[in-house]
Amino acid sequence: MAKKKNEKKVQLRQETVDSIAAIVAVLAGLIFVLAWFELAGFVGHWIFLGFSFLLGKAYFLMPLTLFLVALTLVLSIKEKILGSSILGGTLLLLSSLGLANIIFGKEAAGFLGYWITRPFLFSFDSLASGIIYFGLFI
Repeated sequence: MAKKKNEKKVQLRQETVDSIAAIVAVLAGLIFVLAWFELAGFVGHWIFLGFSFLLGKAYFLMPLTLFLVALTLVLSIKEKILGSSILGGTLLLLSSLGLANIIFGKEAAGFLGYWITRPFLFSFDSLASGIIYFGLFI
């Protein structure tokens, strides 16, 4: 079967894509907040259990990061900011978990915080590792 030559692809403007991503980030952040307060139902309960295992007491960083990524996407002046916003949000979350693990211990940053700081704490002492993660945080 031959393809039609007159097919038109729908091309969304970058601002529209960024706005859709911001809405998805806000909605996901709200689900994380509702799950924290046990108001997100059955799925929210499992989301909270899974992410509190991964993030420990730093669970609040997940919705906060999602809200900050959404704010960045909405207030951005640049055309293509989606990829750098996601990368920046991920780096913010991981460096915050690293700092929480170094300063407050394993329970503060959960399983993920423990494993991302383990190589640095093995190679450097806690002060040098804290400086590295603070640099990543900034």
